[in-house]
Amino acid sequence: MVRQKLCSVLTAFHLKQSAAVLVLSQLGISRSATIVMAYLMAENKWSLKASCLLTAVILYHIELETYQ
Repeated sequence: MVRQKLCSVLTAFHLKQSAAVLVLSQLGISRSATIVMAYLMAENKWSLKASCLLTAVILYHIELETYQ
């Protein structure tokens, strides 16, 4: 129920603004990332395994950019 509400809010805001959406949380560092990943999983019909692999690739890429 909460996931559906969050996804609908993010989708509506993104479509209305036609721009990036910044998700912030006052409760912890990983909560914002978790909400965004849940949204991406729902919108793209990704499995948990696929989303974890994608996250690992993105983090790996970010780390490599620091050495460039």
